[in-house]
Amino acid sequence: MSWPHWGLMCGRVHALQALMPCQLDHETGELARTGNVAYELLKPVDLYFFWS
Repeated sequence: MSWPHWGLMCGRVHALQALMPCQLDHETGELARTGNVAYELLKPVDLYFFWS
């Protein structure tokens, strides 16, 4: 792809991300804005809870 095509594609991606329903879930949006998503993914998981 040429550079103009990359720029056009990036603009379209940003426009589509604005339409995604992340605004409905304020907690998820806040995690994404503050960068705490990585922290949440690294937390230990209680496997017994998932198996029961």
